[in-house]
Amino acid sequence: MTLSYDRLVIPFQNVMANTERITLSLDAELVAFLDDRTDNRSRIVSELLREWQREITKREWEAACIEEANDPEAAAEFELWDATVGDGLDA
Repeated sequence: MTLSYDRLVIPFQNVMANTERITLSLDAELVAFLDDRTDNRSRIVSELLREWQREITKREWEAACIEEANDPEAAAEFELWDATVGDGLDA
């Protein structure tokens, strides 16, 4: 069984609907870099964390798919469902 993850889409809203105020400590060099490039630190930090969240979630999904692909019990279940593919019923 070959698993492909290049089309894995994990939807996330790019909206800060529920926000919380936090305090972060960053290296002065990073703060200067940030300030040189944006007037909205929160938006940039949120975007970077959102991207990190997507990457972590993608890795977790990939690991779960690999685990399921190597599970003999799941394979047996898939075989049972595969038998219904040609039953003439359309979804």
